[in-house]
Formats: sequence, structure tokens, C-alpha cells
Amino acid sequence: MRYTAFAISVAALGFAACSDMPAAPKSSVPPGSRQFEYKCPDGTRFDILMTPAADKVKLELGGIMYELKQVRTASGARYSDGTTSYWSKGKEATIERGSKVVHRACTTRD
Repeated sequence: MRYTAFAISVAALGFAACSDMPAAPKSSVPPGSRQFEYKCPDGTRFDILMTPAADKVKLELGGIMYELKQVRTASGARYSDGTTSYWSKGKEATIERGSKVVHRACTTRD
């Protein structure tokens, strides 16, 4: 019994010490890449990380990371993985899943 109480106390102290540690920094933006933060009228937020070659982007939406490749579009820039699409023109963006628009008129300050 004594050993169990001691082990629990040591574990509790270990967890308490960990809680005082600073949070790990967010992953840094790779050199030459650009990050854009968007906010949609419905309050949804998402991030876009554009690679230096600009032929693909990483979309982080709702805690899920999507890697999207550039596809042809008449105007603006469009990226897709075949299911999820990000389309931007100027400072405004739209997110689609399949053929359904799920977020529109999202804007960035960048």
C-alpha cells in the first residue's frame, strides 16, 4: 500500500512539473513559404500554407490538415485534392467539399 501511495505521489508531482513547462511552439513556416489566416462570416477560421513553388498548399481546417494541389481555374487560384477545394481571389476565399460550398466570403488580412 505504501509503495502505491508513493508511486501515485511521484506521478502527480511529475504531472504538476510538466504543467509549468512552456507549450511547444507552433511549427514554423518553412523558408520561402507564406501563411495566410482566413476568417469566414460564420466564424470559421482556417490557415493556408503556400509552398515556394505555389503548386500546392496545405489547408488546416477544423484540426485537419489537407494537402491540395493547384488546378486550373479561369481566375484566382484553386487547389484541390479531388474532394476538398480552396479557391481564392484577392483577399477572399471559398472552401468546397465535393460540389458543395461549405465556407464562402472568407477573408484574410495578408
